[in-house]
Amino acid sequence: VRANLGLNTVPPSFKGLSGGGLWQTEVGRKPDGALVLMGKPRLEGCAFYETRPPGEYAYIRCHGRRSIYKHALASLSSGVR
Repeated sequence: VRANLGLNTVPPSFKGLSGGGLWQTEVGRKPDGALVLMGKPRLEGCAFYETRPPGEYAYIRCHGRRSIYKHALASLSSGVR
């Protein structure tokens, strides 16, 4: 996930985000151009770290549900807990 740090609505840091939810939702537009959520948001994964290369963006690395299932099943299969 890319975050534009130059926007007023974006925090300057995402420290402490690890383990936070990654949500997916559909977004539409009203006739006046305003954004509106369509349907219910779905929990799709979790965030696990932030990178801050030089520039105006921060990047939040996330595990989606396929990645979580893949790693969880591999850990369970190998006996790692």
